[in-house]
Amino acid sequence: MQISKSFAYSLLGFMLCLSQPALSQTASDADASQSSQERPAVDINRADASGLAEALDGVGLSRAKSIIEWREANGPFEDAYDLVQVRGISERIVRLNESRIHIGNEAGYTDE
Repeated sequence: MQISKSFAYSLLGFMLCLSQPALSQTASDADASQSSQERPAVDINRADASGLAEALDGVGLSRAKSIIEWREANGPFEDAYDLVQVRGISERIVRLNESRIHIGNEAGYTDE
């Protein structure tokens, strides 16, 4: 049984197309992992908006301000995953940052 060259090339092209998204996903995961290691840890009960935006992947100044507003209205966060109560913060964002999120104790919390 002999396969035509054009069929073989088409099959090879198809296989390369299928592998491309997996390769690009791996590269972006590596970039995200590397950038998360370079960012500082942050106490989400004490940090100001610029500190939160600098430390947390997927959190810009607008989301950081939302975190501060939620904290001022509801009191200190008890757990990193309490952040999902803030508009714009997903579980994925918390998972990306979990190793750098610290929770200050309630006694040390200051409502600034």
